Amino acid sequence: MTSPQQETLNKLLVEAVKARDLQHVELYVAKGADVNMTVGNVSERIKYPKYESTMGRAPLYHCMLDEGFDEKISDFLFAQGVAVDVKSHTGSTPLMLAVRNGNLPRVKYYLSRGADPLAVNNAGEMVFDMARRLSAGDVPDRQKIIDALIAPMPDANKTAPQGKAEAVGNDNAGAPVETTQGVVVSKPLQISPRKGPPGGGFKL
Repeated sequence: MTSPQQETLNKLLVEAVKARDLQHVELYVAKGADVNMTVGNVSERIKYPKYESTMGRAPLYHCMLDEGFDEKISDFLFAQGVAVDVKSHTGSTPLMLAVRNGNLPRVKYYLSRGADPLAVNNAGEMVFDMARRLSAGDVPDRQKIIDALIAPMPDANKTAPQGKAEAVGNDNAGAPVETTQGVVVSKPLQISPRKGPPGGGFKL
């Protein structure tokens, strides 16, 4: 159960976050405010999409996702243990909301902090789904947003590096022969003396 003192500190922290007041954010957290608390009626405070419930509850971090966003406060909250993919009551992450709003700088910010470009909300929507549905007419940075989301993903058909040395057995030397992949190395020709006619010499 949260103590009355912490409840007051939590309310003060919400006010400081909304006011972009880093000094007091740090102060209230140092005194015991909970950076991971949930806040009621969050969508009345920020620009959630129309289908978001106005009665929804979301983590404190979501109070600052639009007009109240401040990068220094954001980094401070992450340093205090707030997850970069912290979800709202609908399962939306900060990256998802940045994509929906067509906010390229914010998209790049969250990706640089390790946000998951493959996150899924409660409705089963992926971040990529949201980016794809953006209208290029309304969001000039649509393609740049999609490119930013794709960049951290590994290539699906990426193969092992070429040129790795392989060991090929050599019956004569008893030691492996180093070769690059795709290059055939023939066993060296061996010339050995054989018994020949009187007077010596070699018979090939």
